[in-house]
Amino acid sequence: MDTGRVDLNSQIKTTAIADDEPVFILRPKDPCAADTVRAWASFAAIAGVPPATIEQALVQADRMAAWPYRKLPGDDHLEEGERQQLEYQHQRRLWDPSEFSPWRLAELRGHRHDQPAALMRQLATEQQRASALYAARAARHLGQAAAVENKDRTETFFTGQRRAAEDAANRAAYFLAIATALSTAADLLDPAGAAGKVA
Repeated sequence: MDTGRVDLNSQIKTTAIADDEPVFILRPKDPCAADTVRAWASFAAIAGVPPATIEQALVQADRMAAWPYRKLPGDDHLEEGERQQLEYQHQRRLWDPSEFSPWRLAELRGHRHDQPAALMRQLATEQQRASALYAARAARHLGQAAAVENKDRTETFFTGQRRAAEDAANRAAYFLAIATALSTAADLLDPAGAAGKVA
């Protein structure tokens, strides 16, 4: 298993992962960890990962968010020459406008960007799926908050469920807004396609 860090490679061993297989490890003390896992869950939903697997990741993200100790990762594990080289590479990456452009990301997901209207409709569909996933999660949390059989639960539990439901609902609305904007843009670029869609 190749974590990208020699100091961690020698500490973490598992027979399920090949020695040269690249992995990225997040610890809960990293302030970015929980949000990173949640971002993965959003991309995973768009890619078609089963909801149960996505929920596993989101549960882990919730546990990370509740971790009491926070510390940003440092670069003290690097030799000075390595640090300077990586900083240089990062600056080069930032100057590459194609690295993380929406079109490049769409291309990596198998979409063709030479047909903007069709691409926007595909992306809109993906955003709608993500919205539906978070809407279902919001409903599940609301159900937990309203369940009468949970009388043994504390008020903190119910408050947490209501907050989680509100957060999921906000995410659902966010993805739905993006989907609506993309659909509208696609219709403006291709009125014929919009007419066919209505029919």
